[in-house]
Amino acid sequence: MLFRSLRDEQGRADACDAVAARAGERGAPLLIHTWNRTDANLPGEFNSADFAALARRHPGTRFIAAHAGANWRQARGLCADLANVMVDISGGYPQRGMVEELVAEFGPDRVLYGSDAPGRSLASQIAKVRFADLPETVREQVLWRNAAGLLRLDGAALARARAAWATLDPLPETPPLPDLALAPF
Repeated sequence: MLFRSLRDEQGRADACDAVAARAGERGAPLLIHTWNRTDANLPGEFNSADFAALARRHPGTRFIAAHAGANWRQARGLCADLANVMVDISGGYPQRGMVEELVAEFGPDRVLYGSDAPGRSLASQIAKVRFADLPETVREQVLWRNAAGLLRLDGAALARARAAWATLDPLPETPPLPDLALAPF
């Protein structure tokens, strides 16, 4: 994962290209923090266009656009045609229709849950998927199956994770979220 790019003082991304090429050679996915700020991005930080350009230069490397959930419209426009790009839904607040549109544009195999922890609450990011108008099988893909496949977790690794999960205390019951579309404000 690259939180920020490996750009030099002149803004060149040569080191990013080297890392992307090596990740592709090894079959390792490369997750890059993408962000479209209203002010200037931090030094070395990729925006959605920078990310898409890097992914285009390295079609044999699998890329994950981290925080595409905050910039989902830009990610959709810049990356949907890039078969080597997956987007995570983290960042930003839940928006009705966001996950559905990303799944429609990218396909259910290229959308990943992202928590954005500790920057946002887990509940707000999970709500994006849980309340999306999608079949349960697609929600399951987005929440964990796509990541398990990307990380090449086999049945034995998943069984160990399920066994560990079973030892945890149960989650408390939570009431359903209100439908804010009906709110008087």
